[in-house]
Amino acid sequence: MNIMFLSNLFLLSITLSPLIVEEATLVLPQGSEDWDFIGRFILKDDHGQSLTVRLYAMDSDSVAEKDFAKKKYNSWIYPNAFSLHAVYRSDQTDWKQRVVYASTRVRFNKVVKTMTNVVELQLRSNFEIDKSRKVNFTGEKSAQVVIDPVEEKIRNAINADVLANLRFTKQLSIRKGIPVLR
Repeated sequence: MNIMFLSNLFLLSITLSPLIVEEATLVLPQGSEDWDFIGRFILKDDHGQSLTVRLYAMDSDSVAEKDFAKKKYNSWIYPNAFSLHAVYRSDQTDWKQRVVYASTRVRFNKVVKTMTNVVELQLRSNFEIDKSRKVNFTGEKSAQVVIDPVEEKIRNAINADVLANLRFTKQLSIRKGIPVLR
């Protein structure tokens, strides 16, 4: 898009990239100030139709962490509330917004890969682990004899954290003209 400005001294012509024009027309809904931007993706559906998708995460833990850093000392909520919001449009249509995923005890980890028809996201469960207590995931009775209590405590804490906070993937794609997460 080419925009021209006329001042009393000279004529200034600048070219704006489509991304700048696109973002200028984006108005996010109320409450979105707490969202974390994940990325902007152009995805194609099964019929080759393109959709621009801006993906955001709303995580109550992230909100509390940012407030804490600003010395606002917001209270922490457990379990955390988590949702992924897709703000999307095709060509020059109006922006639309929808929640594509919502859960508790989940956090966004990273974008694993982007393809023309899918974005693979990595999420992880978000369980608070009391690392001072022994955790037994097998359901069996624990042995009463402990050779090295410090080593066992460390091993149990690591195992509890790994088992409780597993990473998993979800795929963002376009179905019937709207973004969906599977």
